Amino acid sequence: MGEAERGITIKLASKDTKNGKIPVSIFVKTVNSIQKTMYALGTVRLKGEPASPGRKPSIIEKECELFLLKVEPGSLLAQLALPDKEPSLAVGVPSFGECVLQDFEKVLNSFSEKKPEVFKSIVPDAKCRKQIYNNLVSLLPSEKDDYEFYFSFDKSKPLRKAYRPSSEEAVKYIDDVENDVENSDDLEKLMIVAWGIVDKDTGELREIKQIIEYDILDDVIRPYRASEISYGNRKLLLSYEIACPVIKEEGYYIVQYEPLGIQAYAKSREEAINEFKEEFMMIWDIYGNESDDNLTQDAIQLKKRIKGLVKGEQLIGDFKNIGN
Repeated sequence: MGEAERGITIKLASKDTKNGKIPVSIFVKTVNSIQKTMYALGTVRLKGEPASPGRKPSIIEKECELFLLKVEPGSLLAQLALPDKEPSLAVGVPSFGECVLQDFEKVLNSFSEKKPEVFKSIVPDAKCRKQIYNNLVSLLPSEKDDYEFYFSFDKSKPLRKAYRPSSEEAVKYIDDVENDVENSDDLEKLMIVAWGIVDKDTGELREIKQIIEYDILDDVIRPYRASEISYGNRKLLLSYEIACPVIKEEGYYIVQYEPLGIQAYAKSREEAINEFKEEFMMIWDIYGNESDDNLTQDAIQLKKRIKGLVKGEQLIGDFKNIGN
C-alpha cells in the first residue's frame, strides 16, 4: 500500500463565499468524529462488536490513531495520517491500520453513492452499524449547515464531496433483518392534545396543565424526560425538564430533541437515550463556552439555546454554576 493511502485529506468549505471562515469548533468536531469512527471500525475488524468507552485494545490505539500532518489556509484543508508503518511488515501487505482506513473510505463512499448494502457488508453487526452511523452523522454536515465536507484517501485523486443520509434514508443504513420484539413494559403510544405552558423564547413545553384528548398510535413511544444529563463521570443540570419524543422505525428507537437538532438511533430505548446523552454532552463541550468570534451565526444560536438550557455542571460530586 502506498504512502498516499495511509491517510486522509479533508476539506471544510464554507458556503459563505464572502466570509469563507471555518470555526475552530467545527474542525475539532470533525477530526474527533473521524478518529472515533476509525476506532469503531478497528473494533469491528478486530472483535466484531461495538467500541466501548475507556481504554482500547493496544493494537487499535497503536494502528488506528491519526496524526495531523498539515493544515492549509483558506477553506480549511487538512491532512491526517496513520503512524509510521512498522519496518518488519512484509512489503505489499497492508497493516491493520491501513485495512481500517480502507474500510473508512468504503463507508464514506457508500454514503456519497447511496449504497447502504456496502456499509452493511463492511459492518455486518447491527449495533456496530448504529455506533458508526451516529459517528458519521456527527461528522457530515446536513443541508442546513453553512459548510461542506470533502475528502480523499489518495493524494493523486481530487477531493470528493461527502453526503449525509436524510432521515428517510437512515433506516436503510442501520436497519436489521431481524424483527425486534416489543418490550412488554412499553406503555401505550399516544398522540395528545393538551393545554400547557410553553417557553416563548425556545418553544419548549414546560408543563402540561390539562389533557383534552388523545389517540393511540403505533409508531410513537413514551417521551424521554430529563432535568439533568449524565454521561460518564459528568452531569449537566438543566434549567427545566425537557421532553424528547421517542419514535420507533424499522426496529430502531430514535430519540429526538429539535431545539439542538439531536437524533439518536439505537436498537433499544435505553441505548438510544445513552446515545442522546453523549451527543448532548458533545454539543455542550463544543459550543457551550466557545467564543462567538469562532462561531457561525447558526452555531451562535445553537450556543444560546444550550446555554439557556444548562444551568450547571457537576464533576464527580463537585458542582459548578456556569452563571446563566
